[in-house]
Amino acid sequence: MKKNIKYIVLLMVIFLTISPSCTNLDEEPFSQIPVDQFGETEAQINSLVAPIYLGLRDVFASYYCAICEVTSDMAVVPTRRGGDWYDDGVWKELRTHSWTPLNVHVTSVYNLIMSHISECNLIYYKISTSNATEKGRLLAEIRGVRAYWYYTLIDLWGNVPIVTNTELSKPETKTREEVFDFIINELNEIKDSVRSDITTSSYGKMTRGAVYTMLAKMYL
Repeated sequence: MKKNIKYIVLLMVIFLTISPSCTNLDEEPFSQIPVDQFGETEAQINSLVAPIYLGLRDVFASYYCAICEVTSDMAVVPTRRGGDWYDDGVWKELRTHSWTPLNVHVTSVYNLIMSHISECNLIYYKISTSNATEKGRLLAEIRGVRAYWYYTLIDLWGNVPIVTNTELSKPETKTREEVFDFIINELNEIKDSVRSDITTSSYGKMTRGAVYTMLAKMYL
């Protein structure tokens, strides 16, 4: 028995010695697309810009809509029996225009909008350095969405930082006039670059009609 085992081991050693070794360890991935090849199809392009449009749902699915309406005569959040919905007076502060920087709804909305602007800047950088087709139109769409978020910021706060890059630094706060001029310039520069068609392909996208609508609201 021991003798047979020795023969088997010897044969295995000989086989491994004379058999050709695999020296080419380069992989050919089939489940992933290399970065330098991504953005060449319509589906890939849509996946690149999708996050900036997905973020627009927060206009209504967040406290942004709430603070816009509760601070006006559009809505009221009454305190119910037992203190329900009092929430440490945050809703009352909005209704009576007596909020402070400690109001969680005010700070959360500001952080939310700035996070969407940062997302626009990041995706802008990714597409600008990619091989995406129709790059000019895509970058114009992103600038349009970013301008919309600045439109909400100037409406709620007025003087805010203007950030158009991905650098990790503390930005300087700009005046309301500077933010206004930035939005107007952005919209005027992209109005002829975004798509103007009204089709299923342009549905939900930043189009020329949307740009002109924002320009009109800014001038009003």
